[in-house]
Amino acid sequence: MPTVSRQQQKLMHGIASGNIPAGKGRPSKSVAQEFVAADHARGKKKLPVNVGKAIVQGKSAREIR
Repeated sequence: MPTVSRQQQKLMHGIASGNIPAGKGRPSKSVAQEFVAADHARGKKKLPVNVGKAIVQGKSAREIR
């Protein structure tokens, strides 16, 4: 599963490379490595900086307001 935001991408790459420790609410290193592999397979794509919970659940921020 590829990442959906730059914030998630930075976290996954950091955990996979060992710069950010896994655990304490963060995914394991193997999960992060799967995300990184999916990102490389997808290729370069512009991602939003942050994706709110509403967008992840299938609703835009405008629909909630």
